[in-house]
Amino acid sequence: MTDHPFEYVLELWHKLPGIVLGRVPIKIDWVPVREALILDLLRRGVIDQPTALPSISVKPVWDEHIGPPAIIGFRATLAAAGTEASRIFTTTYFKAQAQQASRLFVERGGLKQGETFEYCVLAIPRRPAAQTSPRFSLTQKEIPLLIKPAKIERLMAGALLFGTQKPQDFPVFFHWRVLEQASLQTRKAGSSETGGLLVGHVCRDAELPELFLEITELIPASAQGELTRLSFTPDTWTDVQAAIDRRNRGEIWLGWFHSHSFYYERQHDTEAQERFDRKIATPFLSEEDCRLHRVCFPRAYGIALLITDSPRSGMSWTTFGWRSGELARRAFHVIRTPLPTGFEIKGEKNESDREHVMQ
Repeated sequence: MTDHPFEYVLELWHKLPGIVLGRVPIKIDWVPVREALILDLLRRGVIDQPTALPSISVKPVWDEHIGPPAIIGFRATLAAAGTEASRIFTTTYFKAQAQQASRLFVERGGLKQGETFEYCVLAIPRRPAAQTSPRFSLTQKEIPLLIKPAKIERLMAGALLFGTQKPQDFPVFFHWRVLEQASLQTRKAGSSETGGLLVGHVCRDAELPELFLEITELIPASAQGELTRLSFTPDTWTDVQAAIDRRNRGEIWLGWFHSHSFYYERQHDTEAQERFDRKIATPFLSEEDCRLHRVCFPRAYGIALLITDSPRSGMSWTTFGWRSGELARRAFHVIRTPLPTGFEIKGEKNESDREHVMQ
């Protein structure tokens, strides 16, 4: 899947004393990088399907101040259909692995729990491996992506935007009933986490060109919800696919939803209750959430909807998606909302009507 002659090492050190803690070799997950480049090609209309594509090529971007082997990132390139998608990924791509590596130094006593540290990434030339004849080979089969031709303008006309739309993010449209159902399911679950699967269509507006998601339905999952954790069971995926088949609308899995509830049943421990009441509900994806998303929704269009419910701040909707191979908070649109009649009338028409009245 990748073509690169380097192996990578993390170097960690204390932020304030500047003492080097040590080096840890890492194995890099290149799938989000490749998926990001595939999405670039799909959005530009260069390819119609993410199938039969070559390996990506990865080259270190050296730190000009320190010099090799220190890098400030890497450039990944994917060539297809006489053109290519190429992008520089910064060392923030290794942030999660740096956090995991820090635990090793906490166990050794070189770093205290919660103590601040910094890291850099080193790219070291890979040693030539002994040539051996493979006994067998594995070929990864890409699943064809069902893309629905559609006009983005028809959705934008009555859409409400939540968050700031970044140019590198493709548009995502939620049907209002999806958020309504997820909110109701969250409130009914009380202090336990709940969740489900988001289904809909990957759409292409060929005139722009642009890809966008239309999330049409939420299918509640047969998941095991606890106070601070949600686990999908093996039956979840079978049940969801069966529900999609029954709907028979050509929908596919686009992502998942889960809740973070900050409601707490009052106990005799009033001190614990007071501490909980002071807690601010900030939307975030936990390490387990990120791992689930990576395994179940590795495609660059995979979306995670998080509903945060708190007695102090109320209920909020937040979406996360892949951006340059990392999970990040992103904007989304809501359509088919119960808005007043006349909401879609454009301002230009109103202005012309007023001028006519004044005359």
